[in-house]
Amino acid sequence: GVEKPSCSVGMVHKSCCEPAALGAVAWKDSGTRAQHDLTLKLAVWSGVELCLLWPSVATLMGQGPPPPSQIAAAWLPTASNGKAPAVGPLVHAKYVSGVRVGSDEGSHAQLGMTLYAPASDVGDDWLMLGHSTAASNVLVVERSPLVRACDGWAPVWTDQGSGNPSKQAVWVPTCSDPDFVALGVVCTMREGAAGAADGGVNGGVHGGVNGGGDEGTWTPPSVAVGMLHASCCERAQLGQMVWSDNGTSGAYDVTLNHLVWSGGATVNLMWPSVATLMGHTPPSPHCIREASMQAAADPASTINRLKMASELHLGDCGISDEMVGPLALLTKHSAKLVKLDLSSNKLGLQSARAIAQALFGNTVVTDLNVSSNAFGPAAGKTFAQLLKMNSCLQVLNVSDCSLGVTGEAAIVDALQANTSLQTLNLRGLPMPVDAVKAGRSLDAPVLTKYVPGVLAGSDAGSGARLSLSYYAPASLPDGWLMV
Repeated sequence: GVEKPSCSVGMVHKSCCEPAALGAVAWKDSGTRAQHDLTLKLAVWSGVELCLLWPSVATLMGQGPPPPSQIAAAWLPTASNGKAPAVGPLVHAKYVSGVRVGSDEGSHAQLGMTLYAPASDVGDDWLMLGHSTAASNVLVVERSPLVRACDGWAPVWTDQGSGNPSKQAVWVPTCSDPDFVALGVVCTMREGAAGAADGGVNGGVHGGVNGGGDEGTWTPPSVAVGMLHASCCERAQLGQMVWSDNGTSGAYDVTLNHLVWSGGATVNLMWPSVATLMGHTPPSPHCIREASMQAAADPASTINRLKMASELHLGDCGISDEMVGPLALLTKHSAKLVKLDLSSNKLGLQSARAIAQALFGNTVVTDLNVSSNAFGPAAGKTFAQLLKMNSCLQVLNVSDCSLGVTGEAAIVDALQANTSLQTLNLRGLPMPVDAVKAGRSLDAPVLTKYVPGVLAGSDAGSGARLSLSYYAPASLPDGWLMV
């Protein structure tokens, strides 16, 4: 008597698939009092958690649910709409301008510190990761299933014992889901006689964490701070010291350092290297895995980091020909950049020539993705010349670039003079160069793309403790199926 779905759902031939993993719990039947048990988790494809569900517990199936599968990376091209494939970056980050929200004025610390948060026009969909110490390059991330606002706070330091009436403190955001981690700290500090720091970060200084004695209490911040799923993160390093409590005469010791992310880039966030209030060594610092992060900012804020970065993801950033000059120049002289992604932008033939010329004698960059840009057929000769002049590039993606038959032919012919390229993507399918030379078809067998969704239902009325809303594509052209 259970009604079955009436929608069409895609299934992929097993020759194109490989085992997947399961991530965070999305829904359980706990509380429904149903006869059978069910736990649904988010599918993890190639280390990235997706908005797809798969059962980890399903007693109705008797022998347990079948293992989850994913489309193998070799069969996942860039979709015809120029967007990332299903296993592409799912954490969108960008740099924004900051506004001053406080300082340690009145703390008597030997090192001064000024605090900055994103300007108010950043929008509700974006979350800061912690306070910054400079007004430029304040990092924010977009809300998603892998990015959520914190729901608690742990004290890193308070000025207990200092005699300071302003009740200054440092906090690390926490989440009730242990799979989410913090990437920065937030401070509640007054600005001398000016009162509490604005920007929504000071929730009052009377109540909250117990300060002991007659000094009152410290209230946690009230600002929404982003936390990321651990599957999107990796260990970071601590860089230069930013601030310490030396001089405050407080009962607890703290030292805050800048964070150094993978690739050696210093990020405008802080993390404690010393925090005696926590009773133990502070938790390890984290950063967003480069493979999980897609830049969403204007490239101007990223250019300054290019020389120190090993990978630069600037896909779908609205970059035009006028912006490519500085990027090409820095790419040419970078000693560390090995992967450059400029896909899905507004680049033309001028940009193709600038990028190719920057890489003619380059011996560092091994992976170049310029897909989904309207270069035109003439760019085929430009990239063909690049392949003849470059002996380092291993992966080249020029799919969906309006190269036409003549442009593609020029690139294929140039492979005979190239000794380094291993993978070429001309029509949406990453193909081994040896296969291209052997005349294998350039067409992709499995195309994927993201489309807007509409609410298709929820578990309202089930009595389950975890609520679930599920979505389906708003509309699909003929020939496309949801998975």
